[in-house]
Amino acid sequence: MNVFISHSESDADFVKQFAAALTAQGFHVWQADREVLPGDNLWLKVGQALEDADAMVVVLSRRAVVTASVRRDIEFALGSPQFRGRLVTLLVEDVDEIPWSLERLPVVRIASRMPARAAKLVAAHLKLPREKAG
Repeated sequence: MNVFISHSESDADFVKQFAAALTAQGFHVWQADREVLPGDNLWLKVGQALEDADAMVVVLSRRAVVTASVRRDIEFALGSPQFRGRLVTLLVEDVDEIPWSLERLPVVRIASRMPARAAKLVAAHLKLPREKAG
């Protein structure tokens, strides 16, 4: 399963470790730092990665809530049938408010920034049949 991780750049260190742990669980995770080369059009590559993804994980932090690209990713996922039952919010810290568009979708909460634990919980959700996943 191809997974796109939407996140704030301020969460990049956690996301790198989380992506590695999710890959170890058998998922293919698109990562801009590995797949976008100098001179490539970043937004074109991101758009292609979103089109190719089977699932999206939104890493939600205080910074991510106010990041325009995270909001655009969420809007894209909500409007795309390919993400039905395959859009998961990973809450990595307390935020004042979860975006209303994510409130009714599955939320995985972790007590602290533990990427391996987070990957295990997210992987369990993504392996559910779509009907049960939400």
